[in-house]
Amino acid sequence: LMGQAYGGGMAAVGGLEEKEVHDVLREHGFDSISVANLNSPSQIVVSGPREDVERAKDAFQAANVRMYTVLQVSGAFHSPYMESAQREFAAFADGFAIKAPTIPVIANVTARPYRADRVADTLITQISSTVRWSETIRYLMGKGEEEFLQVGPGHVLTSLTRSIRRNAEPLIVTEEQEEQEEREERESRQ
Repeated sequence: LMGQAYGGGMAAVGGLEEKEVHDVLREHGFDSISVANLNSPSQIVVSGPREDVERAKDAFQAANVRMYTVLQVSGAFHSPYMESAQREFAAFADGFAIKAPTIPVIANVTARPYRADRVADTLITQISSTVRWSETIRYLMGKGEEEFLQVGPGHVLTSLTRSIRRNAEPLIVTEEQEEQEEREERESRQ
């Protein structure tokens, strides 16, 4: 479904933090562009209509970004523009019983382990939601994980992880805080 997306674009923004990216978008009226990926403390990917993503380059360069690279993609992935794909996937997934992972798996959308009662909903939600890679690595660091291994080709995730470990603090989340987050999530769905 995501592969069928067209007309959208994404750009990697280097050298600004999340709040600064949101400020540039707001100050220049780019309401059509959203934050798609929080890759590291200073690398963020934005997503929206291709023309708007290309036009935003000047606004970000005026904000003295280290880089602004328009990515070669067909869609505005991990943004509200993927909501139709999300709905289609939800209808498809409804025909399956998706079980909880037998080992902890950290979800892109929450940067927390998949909850047994929310696996399908979490998979569905991540299609149009921000990927929280930086927070995921910080969460794992806070749990004492020190070794990270990229599976698959390339080294992008390894490089991002190295940057996060160098430039960000571990995210310490107690069991009590995780339970509170779960309660708040359940309440927000009611």
